[in-house]
Amino acid sequence: MSATDADALDAAIGTWLTATLLTRQNEHDTVTSGDTGDSGRTALTHLRLDGRTIRGATSADGTQRHLIAALLGPPDQAVVAASAEVDGAKPRETIAVRNLVKTET
Repeated sequence: MSATDADALDAAIGTWLTATLLTRQNEHDTVTSGDTGDSGRTALTHLRLDGRTIRGATSADGTQRHLIAALLGPPDQAVVAASAEVDGAKPRETIAVRNLVKTET
């Protein structure tokens, strides 16, 4: 599998998980509020970012791989909506997040 194929698969799974989560949340809101139509409310959801250095996984130059993930949803139902490799680990997480958000919006 090429890197492009892996990125496309990651994006497709993230899109599907996000859509599934949002559908579940909307169904829950409709049931709990008795709302049967669009009430003009803007749905809010949790967004968390989590960076991890992958133990035992190294890149071609021998450095450890570091990933950042964007998680959506409440803690008990969170899904990974998108993830990306961070070039340079922790000091570059903010750059990776900025680029991740640009590709997902």
